[in-house]
Amino acid sequence: MKKLTVLAAMALAVLSVHSEVAQTNDVAIKGTDGDFVKIGNKTISREQLKDSLGRVKYKRTGGYVRKEGSAKGCFVLLNAQGALPASELQMAVAVIDRQVLINTKIVDSGPVGIATLKNAIAEAGGEVGVAVVDDESLPALLGAPEEGWGIVNVAKLRHEDNPVFAARVRREILRAFGLAAGAMYAAQGDFVLQPVRKPSDLDKLKREEFGIIMRRIYPLSLPYYGITPWQQATYLKACEEGWAPAPTNDVQKAIWDQTHAIPKNPMKIEFDPKKGR
Repeated sequence: MKKLTVLAAMALAVLSVHSEVAQTNDVAIKGTDGDFVKIGNKTISREQLKDSLGRVKYKRTGGYVRKEGSAKGCFVLLNAQGALPASELQMAVAVIDRQVLINTKIVDSGPVGIATLKNAIAEAGGEVGVAVVDDESLPALLGAPEEGWGIVNVAKLRHEDNPVFAARVRREILRAFGLAAGAMYAAQGDFVLQPVRKPSDLDKLKREEFGIIMRRIYPLSLPYYGITPWQQATYLKACEEGWAPAPTNDVQKAIWDQTHAIPKNPMKIEFDPKKGR
């Protein structure tokens, strides 16, 4: 019953947020994924629904926070090419940070090859790494799970449409990380760890992210390389467990104050002379 009440409250919140989106028999605004859902007599895109539910959940939980000092080790992206600016690669690194919950960084690098890559990753402060290179002699993707490295070669991914080119490289970075970190063969759904035989196959991948199967594998595989993911929880749970950082906004402050408030009717324990306590 409690679960149904929560779902009903969330649905009402979504209707409130999107009351202006669609009326009965109206044509809804096209969402980014082209799918729509109906709540009552309202029609909204799945993307709008996701955003609304996210806002409702944030107000209730305060969003996610990471426990300071809980993550160990680092993934390094070595940028050893000049065909794309580093800013175009940052999105792929952000996906690894967000979904795998590990320390990440991009380091500009000089030329690297198979023989020197492991040392280059270590010198950059990484335990696992991917190098992005521009070398006509190499295939588009190489990986060595035993060594904890991967190589993405932009020379074999070039495309006359630059946005497509950048997306190809980012998707190969995510696939290279999956190969290097021990989850390459957990292919699922529309995510990046799919069989790819040619660059145009990368263009068919709908999502530049990992699926839930891979995200369950990484906490098991990464410790073998010396990487420990962040301990992450909602701000509400972190407050309840006693390790939440100081609040950064009004929502988190309200949760902090409520969690740390002195009970109005604290439990009283009276001394029992028979028990001596």
